[in-house]
Amino acid sequence: METDEAPPEAMTEVALEDPKPVFKVERRALKTFRILFYDPDVTSTPGEVPWNNFLHALTSVGLAAEKLYGSVWQFSPYTLEANGSIHFHEPHPHNKVPFVIARRHGRRLYRTYGWTGEQFVLDKATQYYIYEWPKSKARGKRSEESRSCIFAHLGNLRQPIEAMMAYWSKPSNLGYYSKFIPHIGSDGN
Repeated sequence: METDEAPPEAMTEVALEDPKPVFKVERRALKTFRILFYDPDVTSTPGEVPWNNFLHALTSVGLAAEKLYGSVWQFSPYTLEANGSIHFHEPHPHNKVPFVIARRHGRRLYRTYGWTGEQFVLDKATQYYIYEWPKSKARGKRSEESRSCIFAHLGNLRQPIEAMMAYWSKPSNLGYYSKFIPHIGSDGN
């Protein structure tokens, strides 16, 4: 006797989920994301997030930060395959995001981009340390030799990376920070 039913193998649908991206971040950004997506099994003590660390963490995973007006910042994906931007208010007057607000920011990042705490892992391959030579004593200004040099920490070995230098610049709203300009070979490799 023939039936019009399909075999059981054809009836089972395989739900193929898009795998969530894993972001390899440095220690400073990882600490920030562990507070934003707090999990007591992973992070022992929650705390406040300095605003500069918050900016650094979001820009390190592919969001562009733009100060709009007042204390409003817009974060838009520029290297991520994500849609939409998100706004956050810079805390004032203390310039640190309280833990409760940081958790709220984490929930908003989840709703906007689908991010969870498990997606952020420490990039163990290379960690950078910035060393700045002292200012020139003769003029009180930074000389060409007083640029900062980046050191790569590979295991217990520290060696200067001559291909990358950190130059100091001062935007009006961030204070001093390092701007990394890669110069890796003449062909970009």
